[in-house]
Amino acid sequence: MSVLAGINRVMLWQKCSEKSKKGSAVKFIFCIAGRYPVHCRCPQRASTGGVTAGFSHVIIGLMDGLDNRLIAELANDARQSNIHLSRKMGVSEKTVRRRITRLVEQGIINWSVIPDPAKLGYSVRAFILLEVEAPHVDDITQALASCSNVDFVALCTGPFDILFGAWFASSASMAKFLKDYLPKITGVRKSQTHVALQVTTGKIANLATLKEGPEE
Repeated sequence: MSVLAGINRVMLWQKCSEKSKKGSAVKFIFCIAGRYPVHCRCPQRASTGGVTAGFSHVIIGLMDGLDNRLIAELANDARQSNIHLSRKMGVSEKTVRRRITRLVEQGIINWSVIPDPAKLGYSVRAFILLEVEAPHVDDITQALASCSNVDFVALCTGPFDILFGAWFASSASMAKFLKDYLPKITGVRKSQTHVALQVTTGKIANLATLKEGPEE
C-alpha cells in the first residue's frame, strides 16, 4: 500500500523573461510559493482525493487586484524596478515597494536563481519511483533530498510511494546512482526509472486566474 502524507509545499516557477540569452547557464526566476488548494481561506487540513493536504499560507483570500497584477508583472520579468512597475500600474513607488515586501514576508512570493542543469553538463533527466517500507519514509526522503542532483522529492499515490526527479551528466552516472547509491538506503524495496526524452515547461504567471486545463 502506498504511503500517504501531507503535501507540504508547492513551488511554481517560470523564467522571468523570454528574452534571456539562449546560451546562459543561469536563469533569473520568480517563484510563487504556497499550498493547495489555493482558494482555502484558513490554515486547516482538508482531504482531497484521498490525500491529506496541509495549508499554512493564505494566498488568494487576502490578495486584491493590485497584488494579482503585481505578481503577473513580476512573473513576466522579475528584474523590473519598483519605479517602472509603479508607472505601469498607475500607483506610487512606495505602494509597490510595500506590496512586494508584504508578499515576500507572507511567503506568497520568493526570489531565486535557478541554474539550467542541461547547460551545465547534466543532460540526462530522470524521474524515479520508489516502493518503500513505511517506517523509513522520512529517512529516505531526507537521504534523497540531500543529493545535489535531485531537484524534488514527493510522496505519491499508486503502486509506488515516492517520486523524485534527478539530473545526471551521463547514462553511466545514472546507472552508478541506481546501482550503488539507492540500494544502500534502508527501506527501499523497488525502483522504477523513467528517462525524459524531451521536457516542455509550462508557466503559471498568476495564481488568482489559474484554471485547470488549457487556455480557451
